[in-house]
Amino acid sequence: VNADTHYAQSGIFTPLDYSFARDGIAGECTPNIETLVIQSLDLEDLRRHLAQGTVSPWNDRRTDLYAVAYRDGTAGEKRI
Repeated sequence: VNADTHYAQSGIFTPLDYSFARDGIAGECTPNIETLVIQSLDLEDLRRHLAQGTVSPWNDRRTDLYAVAYRDGTAGEKRI
């Protein structure tokens, strides 16, 4: 096994819903070539999807297995 062999491919992924790309890929680079991936995204469309999209992975996530926690500079840690 050669530990110096690496493989990478970057992409920008969207929700799998009607107003987004059919395969959920907004943009992707060529594998194994150093590339900068740029894509124009409508942030209002993402917000709208979060509130009323037909696919809702945030609401369906397993909160018993996964947690989202962050620190905002005030005392303590916040959990969502």
